[in-house]
Amino acid sequence: MAGRMRNCLAACLLALAGGLLPADARVVDLIGPKAAAWRPATGTPRAVANPGGPGLILPCPFRQGLERAYWDLDRSLNLDDFTRLELELACTHPASVRRVGLYLKSGAGWYVWLAPLAGAGRQRLVFHRRDAGTEGRPAGWGRIDGIRLSVMPATAEDTQLTFLGLTAARPALALVRGTSSTPNQAERNAANSAARRIGRRLDQLGLAHTVMDDDDMTASALAGLELVILPYNPHPSRRQLQVLRDYIADGGKLLVFYSAEPALAELM
Repeated sequence: MAGRMRNCLAACLLALAGGLLPADARVVDLIGPKAAAWRPATGTPRAVANPGGPGLILPCPFRQGLERAYWDLDRSLNLDDFTRLELELACTHPASVRRVGLYLKSGAGWYVWLAPLAGAGRQRLVFHRRDAGTEGRPAGWGRIDGIRLSVMPATAEDTQLTFLGLTAARPALALVRGTSSTPNQAERNAANSAARRIGRRLDQLGLAHTVMDDDDMTASALAGLELVILPYNPHPSRRQLQVLRDYIADGGKLLVFYSAEPALAELM
C-alpha cells in the first residue's frame, strides 16, 4: 500500500512538473539595480561588487571574533500579496557558516528567517511567509521598510558570501497543512509529516508553492491559485469546505491525498 501511494504521489507531481502549472503567478525583485547601498554593521566590512561576475561580495572575517556579520538596505515594500521569498547566494567556505538570516524590517519590529547553507556553490534558500519568526512589534507585511542579511559563524574561519538576488513570489500552487482539521496531536503530527514530505517533492521538482494552514484558507488566500494540495486534512470545518467549494466553482483545482470528510468527497 505504501509503495502504491508513493508511486501515485510521484506520478501526480511529475504531471505538475511537466508543464501543467507555471512556476509562479507573480514574482518581483526586491533588490533592484542599487544593491551597493547596503550598510555594514560595526565591525562588518562593506559589501563590494563581484569583480568576477554578477552579485555582491559579502566578506565575513570571522577570525576577528565577530558574533555575526550583517548588512542593511533601506527599501519600502508592500508584501501583502506575496507568500514566499527566495534568497540566492553562493559561499566559499560553507563550513564556517552556522546560519544565514533574512530580516524584513516593519515598523518597530522584524520578520525573521534563519537557515543553514546547503553546501558550497550557488544555491537558493526558500522562506515561506507562514514560517517567519518575529522580533519586536512588526507593523505588517504591507509596511516593510528595510532588509537585513545576516551571517552567523560556525567556526572562527574567514569566508565570504556572494549575494545574487532576493525575490518575492506568489506561486500558483498552495500546500495546506492539516492543523484545525486534525482531531488530536497524533493526527496533527501525521499531517505535518505529510505536508513536509510533499513539500520536499515539490521543491525537488522545481515547483514553487505557498504553504498555509487549514485556518489560512480564505477566499482571498486562494484567489488566483491554479491548484490547492491537501496532503492530510481529515476533518475540514464547514467554513473551510465552503471556501473550497467557492474556489472550485471559480475554476480552481484540488489534489487531495487523504481526508475523512464525506462532504469533501462529494465535492471532489
